[in-house]
Amino acid sequence: GLCVFLDKTCIHQEDKAIQRKGIDKLGAFICASSQMVVLYTDLYLRKLWRDYEVVCFVALHPPIKMKILPVAVSFVYLFGLGILYVSDGVAMVVWTQASFCQLSVMVKLTCSILVMVLFRMRARMKAGIEKRLSNFSVRESKCFCEGDRSMVYANIAALMQETGAAAPNAV
Repeated sequence: GLCVFLDKTCIHQEDKAIQRKGIDKLGAFICASSQMVVLYTDLYLRKLWRDYEVVCFVALHPPIKMKILPVAVSFVYLFGLGILYVSDGVAMVVWTQASFCQLSVMVKLTCSILVMVLFRMRARMKAGIEKRLSNFSVRESKCFCEGDRSMVYANIAALMQETGAAAPNAV
């Protein structure tokens, strides 16, 4: 069956002993995963733990298995669908047949413009994501608890050594 891992809910956030056990198993879970879905915002690749998850996944799986879904695009899609639904519903109730056709054409034209705006937004977001990835450095990532930084670096080094992407003595 389908198995889903949500990092914020599957890694204990309060009990440090349980949290550490979850963190220790994070690499194994990512290794066993077949896909990774990233709900992307501008902050996504600026947080150390998220960077760690991305590094682990990309080290263990082909990049095509990672799906990046910009969150803002979803809102535009939903907004466009909502406009279509509401305007067609109102038009059916209020307008005569002739007016309905005219209104329907106007709504479709408006939605077409929204779709063009959506594609433009998506292209800009994709370019921004690609720029962020091309300049990516885990050392620039923010960390809520700076004490975690050395643990994350050690886990990344261990993973890279284990996969043969780094020499056994690399740090």
